[in-house]
Amino acid sequence: MSQDNEPHTQITIAEQDVIAQGFTETGQKQFCDTVVDYGNTLLKRSCDYADLEKANNMEREVTHTHVKNAAHSLTINNINKTSHWRVLAHVAEYLVATGLGVGASNLNEIWGIILFGICVITLSILVATRLSGRNKNV
Repeated sequence: MSQDNEPHTQITIAEQDVIAQGFTETGQKQFCDTVVDYGNTLLKRSCDYADLEKANNMEREVTHTHVKNAAHSLTINNINKTSHWRVLAHVAEYLVATGLGVGASNLNEIWGIILFGICVITLSILVATRLSGRNKNV
């Protein structure tokens, strides 16, 4: 919930409309909580955008542009969220690919063959995992 010094808004959701759409009890709660959280975040971000543009001696004026920009930034933030694990796995792909190259350059040595084999298997798993979760925000 929001703190006392943060802006907040009251949102009324027609419960009968949500029920009529087939929401379960837990679905209704999650929907309502999400709408309220989004509304509060949108309100705060809209005010933040307005504060950036106002003069020090003037009152805040939140325009439609501030609200539109705030809504857009919330949407972009959710779309572009990338898991830290995904970034780490991608870096690991580059490191393993380097190991693969070193192993391939030394295939006349036993350690080169072992390194090459381990890197081929590891890189295959990393790439397959990344590609299988491409449309997920994991």
